[in-house]
Amino acid sequence: MQGSLAVWQSDVSHPDVPHRYFTDEVPAEPACHTRRAHKSKTFIQYDDDNISRVFDIVFTLYLPLLTIFFATVISVFVVFYCVNYIRKYGPTQQVTTFTIFAVAVSLWAFFAMLQLTATTYDLTFFAYQLLHFGAWGTPIPLLCYSLSLGPAGRWVTWPAAGVLGLLLLPLFVLLFTAPTQYLFIEPTLQPLGSFSVIEHGNKPIYDAYLAYIYLLVFPGLGYISY
Repeated sequence: MQGSLAVWQSDVSHPDVPHRYFTDEVPAEPACHTRRAHKSKTFIQYDDDNISRVFDIVFTLYLPLLTIFFATVISVFVVFYCVNYIRKYGPTQQVTTFTIFAVAVSLWAFFAMLQLTATTYDLTFFAYQLLHFGAWGTPIPLLCYSLSLGPAGRWVTWPAAGVLGLLLLPLFVLLFTAPTQYLFIEPTLQPLGSFSVIEHGNKPIYDAYLAYIYLLVFPGLGYISY
C-alpha cells in the first residue's frame, strides 16, 4: 500500500537475519523496466555494525575533539573582546579580573586539546603539565572577579592576588622538576574514546594544593550566588 507506515518485526523463518524492516511498498525499478506486481512483502535489511561504527566515530573521535576545539575558540574570542573593551573604555576592576579569568580558561582549553591530540606519552604528559597553568590559574581571577561584583571588591588588589599566586609557585616548580617524586603516583595513559589522557594517583602535596584550589573556588562561587 502506497504511503503506509513501516512495521518492525522479527522473522523467525530466517534465523540468519534476526531483524528485518518490512514495508508494503514495492522497491522502485529502473524506468526502462516494466513494473511488475508483487504480492509478497519486501524487506530492507540494515547493517547494524555500520550504523554503530558511524556513531562510534562521531562520539569517540569528532565530538570530543570538536567540543574542546570550540571551547578554545570561544574562550579566545572572549579574551579578545575583553581586551578590545579595555582599550576602548578603560580598565575597571570587574573587566580586568574577568579578562584574566578568560585568559586562564583559554590556556586550560588549549592545553587540554593538546593533551587529547598528542601522539606519545611524553607529549601527552608535557601537555598535561602545561594544562595546570590554566586549571590552577583559574581560581584566583575567579575569586577576584566574584569579589569585585559587590562591596568585597575593596579587598581585590594586585598585592593580595600576588600573594595568592605566589602560594602556587612551589607547585609549578615541582610540576616541572620532580612531578612523580612529589605530586603524582604512577601517571599512565588511559584511553578516552579514541584519545588518551593522563591519569594518576595523588601524593599529599598535590592533595594539599587541590584543597587550596577548592578554598579559592567555593567562596567565589558562593559570593556570586549571594
